[in-house]
Amino acid sequence: MGPRRAPEPYRTPFPLLGLQVDPSTGLLIAAGGRGAAKAGIKNGHSPLLLLL
Repeated sequence: MGPRRAPEPYRTPFPLLGLQVDPSTGLLIAAGGRGAAKAGIKNGHSPLLLLL
């Protein structure tokens, strides 16, 4: 059996380039990608609700 890894609450389908929290809504905005023309990885964004 290999080493144990911590559970991942969320994994984006693209490499992250920027994160920003909107304090009024509690949304974490994750954006990133590498450009479909060069690397074949599409750009994207994911709004995530933070529950603290």
